[in-house]
Amino acid sequence: MVPLRSKPLFSNRILAEVGRWSYSIYIVHFPVLYGALKLQSRIFPAHRSGWDTLTLTTLALAVLASVALSALTYRLIEWPFLVRKASPKAERRPHAEATLSLT
Repeated sequence: MVPLRSKPLFSNRILAEVGRWSYSIYIVHFPVLYGALKLQSRIFPAHRSGWDTLTLTTLALAVLASVALSALTYRLIEWPFLVRKASPKAERRPHAEATLSLT
């Protein structure tokens, strides 16, 4: 059997966390990237669109902001629902009328 020397590259804690936040990243990334590029065009109106240092910096910061916001929304919104879903449901007690027998 061949040793998997690349396993730490693909199986690590950082990628596990990003995988956990993946749905939040999916939901958040487009509005953040769009807003960052719109903000860039308002701050630098004479800037031509294209791949240059300013655009790459804006996108890198927007990606970092997307991941940070996704982590926050996962912790504050998604996680409480997952905990509630995983907790055992309380057994419902039958009503007293249903337990009485008419004999």
